[in-house]
Amino acid sequence: MLAEASAALGSVKAAYDIAKGLQALHTSTEVKQGIADVLNELITARMAAMEAVERESTLLKEIRDLNQQLDQLKAWDGEKERYELRRYYPGTIAFALKPSMAGGEPPHRLCVQCYYGGKKGVLQPTGASQAGYPIHTCSSCDKHAVMHDTEMPESD
Repeated sequence: MLAEASAALGSVKAAYDIAKGLQALHTSTEVKQGIADVLNELITARMAAMEAVERESTLLKEIRDLNQQLDQLKAWDGEKERYELRRYYPGTIAFALKPSMAGGEPPHRLCVQCYYGGKKGVLQPTGASQAGYPIHTCSSCDKHAVMHDTEMPESD
């Protein structure tokens, strides 16, 4: 479609140049007025063609951006399967890397807020504690989580 619009622009320019050349000839006033009208129409058509090219370019960029977002979502869908939701003392929940999916990565936990937002925010210990439990901070959103390394048993 971009090639067609560019070709149309070329044709409009050629017609414009021809009409411009005709206007330079010494002919009757009516012919000159007719040529001026044709030139005005050609200018309008050329502007419309340029707008169409610009719109098409914008749409193509949007399509590329959407395809990139789709690729990122597909990649995250695969990545998030590597984690499972767990509860840690004193009741904080986080997504923990499944041991079977570690692939050489050290055990770690992800922030629930970031996980559901499509990001991989790793909970990092801060060295501080609250009520005897270590405080962790998300590497992505800076959210704090008070949690021990020990999981709470699931309640039935």
